Amino acid sequence: MGLVDCPDCGKSISDKASECIGCGRPMAPARRSKARRKPAPAHDDPACSKCGSRDVQSLELIHLAGRSRLNALSVGVGTTGDRLGLGAASSTGSYVTELAMLAAPPPKEENSDGDALRAATVVLIGGSVLVAIWIPFRPVFDDFTMVLMTIPWILALFAARKISSAGRAAAERYNAKVWPDLHERWLASEMCMRCGHITVSKQ
Repeated sequence: MGLVDCPDCGKSISDKASECIGCGRPMAPARRSKARRKPAPAHDDPACSKCGSRDVQSLELIHLAGRSRLNALSVGVGTTGDRLGLGAASSTGSYVTELAMLAAPPPKEENSDGDALRAATVVLIGGSVLVAIWIPFRPVFDDFTMVLMTIPWILALFAARKISSAGRAAAERYNAKVWPDLHERWLASEMCMRCGHITVSKQ
């Protein structure tokens, strides 16, 4: 409550009084400015662009939270004849949830010799078939036939070496040029825990 002076008699009266208590002059109540409400601060948490949920977590955090290491110890008691036996066994392992597998980072390329082995096998089988077809037409089993039988093995080893070298070079190029960008994109990705939508935040 505040006090104001009457313009006519100069008496101090309440600013809420409807008239002066000294001279009876009508007084208009003082207008109080309404305090402006400050807008609510914007929420800094990310929101899902699909469902609007704020329950959003990074793929890195989901992947790390879904991995656990297990250590188990089993103890057993048994009898053999009149003897009592005690045995124990321990095992270790790791457990990964399906959600953690879904949020796993992009893997690096590994040079596998499986393709080279398959190619060498195909070449060896094909060359052996051709040699088997050719041998019946030779009158005698001479040195030329022996050399001919070694050709599939030479071709198979050559094919395996070339394919293995090409696979190693391709894996090194992928890991040096492609994988870093994919890994950075994975680090910037977030998953909505309500609808499962994955988005990439601005880097």
